[in-house]
Amino acid sequence: MVSNDFTLRLENRFFQILPGQVLRVRPHDKVMLEMRLDGTTHIRFKGAYLRFRALTERPRPNHPPDQKLL
Repeated sequence: MVSNDFTLRLENRFFQILPGQVLRVRPHDKVMLEMRLDGTTHIRFKGAYLRFRALTERPRPNHPPDQKLL
């Protein structure tokens, strides 16, 4: 399932879906993550393959830190 930040997780590996896809992908959409015998990874959604990049670490939230009021 696609997270709110357009990432996927499988076995502690993270993948970022890139913008500008053929199909519109939204958070919580179900996609198929294919791990092929030749070692390649592919992400499929409604019959189309999506462009993505593998992330080296867990994505961090990109909201600003809380600020203390004086």
